[in-house]
Amino acid sequence: MGFDANSAGQPIVNVHKKTTQVNLWMVAGVAVFFIVGAAVLLWLSNRHGPDEQHTTPQEQSAQP
Repeated sequence: MGFDANSAGQPIVNVHKKTTQVNLWMVAGVAVFFIVGAAVLLWLSNRHGPDEQHTTPQEQSAQP
């Protein structure tokens, strides 16, 4: 299954090699980084300060 004629019968990705395991852990780490980053950004975007007033557009147009 390999790409080269010398590697016939071997899988393309050998998960038992140390370098392949490191690469897979790096992919997992980057994925976790993006998931945690997105969660933090979502949390920060939904957070409101104590003095912040929220009004609808209709309420804003009715104010003097």
